[in-house]
Amino acid sequence: MPPKKSEGDLTSAASTLVRKQKADVARCIEVEVPPALPTNSINGIPATVDVERFAQRGFQARSFEINAMESAMKNAMGVASHRVWQTLPRHLRRRAASHNVRRVPVRLREKAKLEIDPVKRGKFIKLLKRKRRQEHVSGRTQKFLKRQENKSWLETHLWHAKRMHMLDIWGYRLAQRPTEKSYRPSHRAAVHGSTINDVSYMAVLEVIGNQDALMSLLKQCCDLATIGPWAARYSSGARACPTFIYEASQWPRGLIAPATVIWRPKARNSDASIDSTPTFTHPSSPSPARVVWIRVHPAARENAIVALKTASQQNSLSGQVEITDLSGDLNSFELVGPRTSQVIHGALKLASSGQKLKKFWQSLANARSPGNFSPGMIIGLTVHDPRFPPTNTKVDDIMVVSEARFIAPDPELAQSDLWEQVIRDRLRTPTFKKGELDKRRSQNLVPGSRLRPTERDDKIPIILIQYTITDDHARITASGDSVQPLYGWTIMLPPSWSMPFLLSLVHTGTRVVGLSARHHQRLESRSPHFPNDYVGVPAYIDMATERATIERARWERTPKGKRVNFEALGIMHPWLSNWDGLVGNPPSHATVAGLIPTGRATDESSTGKPWLFCLPKLDLFIRDAAEHLQDSGVQVFAEQLESHRRRRGLASLDGELAMQLFGRALVNVHVDMLGRGNPKDRAILYGCNSDEEMLRWKAVERHLTNNHVQNAFAISPVSDLPVLGYITSGGFSLQLGHGHGIAAASLKELIRMSRRSINKNELLVRVRDLNSTIAPLARTVSDSSQLRGDGRAPFTYRPIGLELGVAPTTNGSACARVGGTEVWTGIKLEVENNEMKYVGANGRDGGRIEVTVTCTPGSHPHLSGQAIEDLSLEYSNQCGACLVPFLVPNPQFTIVAGHKSWLVHIDSLVVSDDGNLTDTLWIAIRGALWDLRIPRTNPISFRARDSDQTAKGGDAFGSAVKSKHQSTGGRSGAGDFELPDYWDDGEPLKNRNSLPVCITYNMSTIASTAGILPSRSAVNTEVLSTAMNSIVLAATIFASGVISQSTAGLYGQCGGIGWTGATLCPAGSTCTKLNDWYYQCLPGSSSTTTSVAATPTTTVSGTPPPTTTTSRASTTATGGGTVGPTLLPNYLWIRAVAAPNFHKYLQSYIPGTATDAVLADASTAGQFTITNGKLTQVTPGGGLLYANVETRADTTVVKLKVSWQTSSTTSGTFAWSGDALIWTIDGISRPNNAAWLACTDSVKGQVLYVNLGPYAYNTPAGCADQTIHYYNAATADV
Repeated sequence: MPPKKSEGDLTSAASTLVRKQKADVARCIEVEVPPALPTNSINGIPATVDVERFAQRGFQARSFEINAMESAMKNAMGVASHRVWQTLPRHLRRRAASHNVRRVPVRLREKAKLEIDPVKRGKFIKLLKRKRRQEHVSGRTQKFLKRQENKSWLETHLWHAKRMHMLDIWGYRLAQRPTEKSYRPSHRAAVHGSTINDVSYMAVLEVIGNQDALMSLLKQCCDLATIGPWAARYSSGARACPTFIYEASQWPRGLIAPATVIWRPKARNSDASIDSTPTFTHPSSPSPARVVWIRVHPAARENAIVALKTASQQNSLSGQVEITDLSGDLNSFELVGPRTSQVIHGALKLASSGQKLKKFWQSLANARSPGNFSPGMIIGLTVHDPRFPPTNTKVDDIMVVSEARFIAPDPELAQSDLWEQVIRDRLRTPTFKKGELDKRRSQNLVPGSRLRPTERDDKIPIILIQYTITDDHARITASGDSVQPLYGWTIMLPPSWSMPFLLSLVHTGTRVVGLSARHHQRLESRSPHFPNDYVGVPAYIDMATERATIERARWERTPKGKRVNFEALGIMHPWLSNWDGLVGNPPSHATVAGLIPTGRATDESSTGKPWLFCLPKLDLFIRDAAEHLQDSGVQVFAEQLESHRRRRGLASLDGELAMQLFGRALVNVHVDMLGRGNPKDRAILYGCNSDEEMLRWKAVERHLTNNHVQNAFAISPVSDLPVLGYITSGGFSLQLGHGHGIAAASLKELIRMSRRSINKNELLVRVRDLNSTIAPLARTVSDSSQLRGDGRAPFTYRPIGLELGVAPTTNGSACARVGGTEVWTGIKLEVENNEMKYVGANGRDGGRIEVTVTCTPGSHPHLSGQAIEDLSLEYSNQCGACLVPFLVPNPQFTIVAGHKSWLVHIDSLVVSDDGNLTDTLWIAIRGALWDLRIPRTNPISFRARDSDQTAKGGDAFGSAVKSKHQSTGGRSGAGDFELPDYWDDGEPLKNRNSLPVCITYNMSTIASTAGILPSRSAVNTEVLSTAMNSIVLAATIFASGVISQSTAGLYGQCGGIGWTGATLCPAGSTCTKLNDWYYQCLPGSSSTTTSVAATPTTTVSGTPPPTTTTSRASTTATGGGTVGPTLLPNYLWIRAVAAPNFHKYLQSYIPGTATDAVLADASTAGQFTITNGKLTQVTPGGGLLYANVETRADTTVVKLKVSWQTSSTTSGTFAWSGDALIWTIDGISRPNNAAWLACTDSVKGQVLYVNLGPYAYNTPAGCADQTIHYYNAATADV
């Protein structure tokens, strides 16, 4: 039963009840008691009505009601439980509001005056005057300087000290957290709104020297495993480079701190701005001086300066480098949240000129988030004095975004006068004080109107840096939970301007946060926080030692009966985590006798201090190291270090040193609790010591909902388990909804655990807090990049769906779905008159194509209207540029030569975008073109009267569909047409198999990109690997009858409607039907190759008789070849890739002799090369045959025969365009240099000709259009 209340509690409850009753009585309005009524209502009615007496009685009643209301209001005010200033929101309350009416809003000041005692008010005013008089005599500045003897104040210190808890740290007095409750509100503001934090304590080191010397210095001190600040993308000054600072030439050990490197952009011209940068005239380095700013944490400032100076002394160009500490000379703010862009635009007023800056400023106002801009993008701006606020200071809760354009990083945009020391010194003292500005504002003719800045007013240069709070270096992270990074802006500004900027930015409703919220933001986004999560660096050691001293003193002050008994819990190191014991070093002097150690025994193979190993894609490294069972991963570790050091020009590490480094290495991991529990700082991570133990843990993981199983497992002992590491930052994640922490673990133990784990991407651990005996189950999962954003594995494809004929009113339509991406495409045909005034631009023989892509607002909710329009236009231009060369001119689109043709409208609607939009869009367009039916037409010609007028109006085909009796527009002998069949009973597109396909390249170092490639071009792996050695061909190619191979690859297409490619699947996979149009080779139980016959496709032609093309199973035949079955070095096969000569190979009519060039079987294929523009074929005897093109007799000749001769004197020039063979010659202009003809000869077969006309248009009788391409496989496969 609950405990009884004490007498004090009863008294307090009684007094509260009395106050409540008193307030209720005071708020009660008195009511006049009416006189008693007679028993008989009839007797009470007077015979006559006295109007004067009746009115007087009514006035008396009304007077009583008014007096009662006034009395009740006065009584209620007297017993009110809250005063006026207490009714205000917390952020509007002021300490002086109880006695100073000017500290409350204007609307409440009259009411506040009635609550202030005049006597107390007079005493307070006298005290205030005496206090101000004393401050004037002693000096306020001198008093504040005395408080800063052992620490420094930021310019915004007084503002923060009134509202936040302050902390002495790193030589500064900094704001830790607001005095009001702010933990959850600060997180909501960072995720949905905006937060601001004064980070002017960050140190800025200026390094001046020529570019070669600076790059050499940075390569000695910066992280070598990532793209460093010496890269062109950063050295231009358009982007800021996030990196790590190391001791000179000590990478990977010797980590000091994370840093941001900013290059000063090169001036546009010599007189663009004041240039105070010193120049050097070193004979070996005549390049002009460059300036680099390095922003580091103040706790690592001294170590960073020492490292830079050491690297400068080791550099041969050390005399050209000058290092300056700009701490205190630059101020900065960090704004985090999606609305920070609108906050900056609303609080500041642009004073810079230039179209690029104005375009960026407009995009800043309309951007949904700073994440819409390029990472690390630098913008240099000049703004007006923020004490002249613009008209749109407040940021609305509902952001109305009308336009957001993509702004690329540009060195011209990054130009800023903030780099100039002269300008910073000039702005150190503002031209006008706030009182002077207020006086000018009071002199405005219209009271309350805004003060306009003049030429005399200050214009402040600032620098905006886009930054992202995320785990940039890809440590071991949990992939099962989706964590969004936080985006924001860093504002760098000159000294003495922090307060004006802070007040303007806060006035927009931005929440001010301190060090605690900044740490929490990084924990929520899985980003290590410095110095808390950087074990082994000097700043961490100082911080941990100071924190241990404070916590130990607090623990010792606590009575023994109320403090944690670490000895009973078996905790040997309660104040400092035992990092030395974790890597196998002997116990430190801080050990206490009689306590059970939490670390492992000493490992003689690893000695020295632990160090933090930072490496991109650390999960891949651990996986590779786990596969080397014989050396515990030391060999992989040494190879990684050696490759990075050699690439940056550093000396190799000794093998013994690499072994010691491997034993002492620590890595950052992310720990997610699988059930209840929140990991706290310095909590212990335990791993399993046997395979049986791991299986038991996996069984417990499958019963997470069973509280009994979880509780029984959590209380099981952990004394026999090995220690993996310790939590450095932990707590409850508001974004994930469960406990989460960042820990440092032993690299060697992680590799051992990875070998033992069933799932290499997931490691199960147990987490035990220092003040607890239970150790619940948690997990550390390999890098999130190993799973895609929607949870798919790397080789798991999205489900693909395609429907044809979805819009009956169109001539062709399709709906494509790839995962959550959906695109609808429809095609409409319209008749164009080729004789209109738009000749050459509109109607023309062979037809015309117009492609329009429309993105719905729901498909890209994060973009504005104008941005969606720009995106739609970009997709329209991309698709149109790729389609038009392949579709027009097309004889099927010509209705009446010289008079009428079809205009093909291809309209695509993007309904949703969940990734792979380019692929899905192209699938929908190809599907609609496959479904397209072109109406059959019969041309007619007759002579019309000149008085006839053109008939207006139209139907589905436009206004020019006429019968034999319609007018022809007044032109004698004009051509017209008729429809012999119904309009939807047309013929399909003849060359639909030759349409381009979409290929997506996944790049290992940069973002994925998609490109449209012609389907006739086979991908040359050698050229691809040479040009893009970091690219892996990852996405699927949509169905094309032109691309064919003997066996489909794993996850490749193996069948479907219209599929004419490979139908065989590799061993271990099965051809699985996903829909009628797409069969895919998926891993299955099949042990042998399987095949599915593709659906026969019928192609209907207009003028020629119909032909039927039946798909066949692709086979592999080892071609014998003219000189042997194997391709010779430096030679290539040449073959056709379009029907009816699909994969027929170029050769001589009589193999190996000087006869006509033909396309024939692979068994007699020739081998070729191009030398000095001559196409040569090797003969079986080792000789050479030269391709010769006959001479053109006159301009009526449309084809030239190709033959082989022994003489090297040939006509024209042969060359490769990609992998396609082209031929050019002076004096002949060809529409397509890659166009060839294969003409049927009754004796020789398919003879090769040069096509002098357009491709697939006006093809000579008996010939077929071809493009021929080289093929570099070992054998000539069919």
